[in-house]
Amino acid sequence: MYKMIIVDDENVEREGMVHLVEWSEYQVDIVGSAWNGAEGLELIRQYHPDIVLTDIKMPIMNGIEMIRRAKQLYEGILYIILSGYGEYEFTSQAMELGVKHYILKPCDREKLKKVMSRVMDDIQEYQKRQDQIEQLYPAAKEQFFRKNLQGENVPYREYEFYEKSCNSGVRTLRLLALRMGGQDTSLKRFVVRNIFDELAGEDRLILETDIDNTLWILIAIEDTNSLRTMVMRTKNIYARLDDSRLDAAVSEACSFYEITDRKKQVEKLFLMQEVMPTEVLLSEPDLKKSIWEKGSFIGIPEQWEQLNSFEGILYQLALIYAKLEISTAEVKQKCLQLSLFMQLVSGSQDAHIGERMLQSRADFFQEAIQFLGSEQIFLNEIEPRLKDILLAIYLYLDQEELGIQWLAKDILYMNEEYLGRYFHKQMKEKLSVYIQRNRITMAEKLLRFHPEISQMRLTELVGFPADGQYFSRLFKKHFHVTLREYRKKLEI
Repeated sequence: MYKMIIVDDENVEREGMVHLVEWSEYQVDIVGSAWNGAEGLELIRQYHPDIVLTDIKMPIMNGIEMIRRAKQLYEGILYIILSGYGEYEFTSQAMELGVKHYILKPCDREKLKKVMSRVMDDIQEYQKRQDQIEQLYPAAKEQFFRKNLQGENVPYREYEFYEKSCNSGVRTLRLLALRMGGQDTSLKRFVVRNIFDELAGEDRLILETDIDNTLWILIAIEDTNSLRTMVMRTKNIYARLDDSRLDAAVSEACSFYEITDRKKQVEKLFLMQEVMPTEVLLSEPDLKKSIWEKGSFIGIPEQWEQLNSFEGILYQLALIYAKLEISTAEVKQKCLQLSLFMQLVSGSQDAHIGERMLQSRADFFQEAIQFLGSEQIFLNEIEPRLKDILLAIYLYLDQEELGIQWLAKDILYMNEEYLGRYFHKQMKEKLSVYIQRNRITMAEKLLRFHPEISQMRLTELVGFPADGQYFSRLFKKHFHVTLREYRKKLEI
């Protein structure tokens, strides 16, 4: 049955309409009546009727204003207006609101039946269109999602339409991706989609599609812990059906308009999956926390984010490069690790920075300083001249010839005496002592990182003579134990 309300300020007219025709012939049920537009609007809110038969001139709120407000709330209601002679101004306003059906007062049975026949035709046509929309809507919605993920231009009105139709405006949305390993098959995608959809529940699933071997889901969820549980259960069920990997990554909160950008964020997280293969669900905040807590094969410093001096940054870069030199990891993994590190620290989306950094020590420092400097990590002000000196020291720290004379003549093209005085004034330490101190402390850190490293290799990495005699004396003086004794301590 179709629901209908009647709104008229004249009791006789209103009651007469209720009994004027056999409404059951039109499959219509009169669910309520009101004597003014304000009451009529409340009935519309209460019953969500299919048809509203209303007078125009009424106290408190006229019929036109009631229709205008109701249209802002609900779509699909058909309105029939009762109008009298001389009310053309109102009827023209009703036409602007899209009202098609009018009955000229006084209303009789034949007039009402004729209009109701047209109204029922319109209702059936409307329902036919809605049925077609419902059939096409899932495919159209998925196509909208795919175009966003693939970076295609999408008209603004489509964003508005799908945001409204999905009722997603007030909920926290995240872009989730489930990526299947092994050979890509439609069966795999079907299985993963069905497993996750059942666990998540239809109400949470806003948009969903698969591209190649990845299932993409725009999901309404605020708590990533509950999402992690869903992903873990999906992986466990999937593992019983297929022995290939299933990786998962989720973006930070986003809107419909940020889908393309959030996809880039998720792709970056998948790059990091190769470095952190045990993570159930990769997310930027959790991964960042995990990196600082667990470190990595190059030993990312736990307090990197708190370093606020150019000197401190350079020291860590030199240490990391030395660790890369002695690491047994493959070049590909080193590239991934460096890319991960730079992306986490600087927020860069550049997935290939690690490859460029490994080309040479100079490239490593140049790329790192460019990215870190652009993010204003160097909070302490530093004179350009001192910046050049410090950069040169750490860039050539592994070179045995590094000293004040070589640095002044061959690298900085400065007067040697001036360089010595300037450096001592700025750093409150002689340049030779500064170089020696940083070399020996770095050697100790490398020894902790790789206790089995040979003495010859260790001295080469920090610029001491290869015979090791000078290094051994200096090490004992600085740490009050011999190199052998220090190694034994590390074994405990």
